[in-house]
Amino acid sequence: MLSVLSQGAWDEGHVLYYRIQDGGSSDGTIEIANHVATQYHNGRSVHIQIESVEDDGMYDALAIAMDEAPAADVYHYLNAGDLVAPAAASSVARAMAREGVDWVTGMQVVINENDAVIRAALPFDYDARLFHAGVYGRFLPHLQQESTFWSNRLQHAIKLEALKTYRLAGDQFLWSSFFRIAPLYTVRAFLGSFRCHEGQLSEQFASEYLAEAKGLWHSLPFSCYRKPAYHLLIHLFSDNIRARASSRIIEDGAE
Repeated sequence: MLSVLSQGAWDEGHVLYYRIQDGGSSDGTIEIANHVATQYHNGRSVHIQIESVEDDGMYDALAIAMDEAPAADVYHYLNAGDLVAPAAASSVARAMAREGVDWVTGMQVVINENDAVIRAALPFDYDARLFHAGVYGRFLPHLQQESTFWSNRLQHAIKLEALKTYRLAGDQFLWSSFFRIAPLYTVRAFLGSFRCHEGQLSEQFASEYLAEAKGLWHSLPFSCYRKPAYHLLIHLFSDNIRARASSRIIEDGAE
């Protein structure tokens, strides 16, 4: 919560509507959330809503929260334990203000249980056809959810009833929906981080995740077969070279 609430953007004219969706837990989560909320909710630049109801899984809970979310310019969601970067909101606001930009992602950053960064890299251009073919996450770096933000236009394109049916690969459904509408841009900045720890669902249910995600994939056209090899090659080089080779990199702070 603090990584979201302590963003400097809320003192710079931007407004935060923060929905905390809990699954009816009884472990003290709601008490902690309420305690933190009383320190930050001001009814002007920071609005916090806390809901605790039973759900049928992570993406059912996400769909419930999305369905009741107020209209906004930019949307994002964050799992408990993961973090938003200190200046992420300001960086995203600058990037999304550019014409033709409907969604962005940032550098891929992984932290450990002690908040230490153990991996960071700039991804190369995400290609819609490669995504729909299931290339990312298997042969090329996955699209990191914690670093991804999207527009009101894309938010309203999400089929929430369909999202509810996913147990593990709901992010794949979201990105698949977005790629059908707009290209993804990459901000060359730290926007969010995924926390790596033992017992994660992504490790425990890897085969089940893959089976669910396959329902969204289709065959890559023959004319595109050389693209995965090119993207793999680019990822062997430094971030600077990847940035120069990219057509959809946004340098944070650049006009």
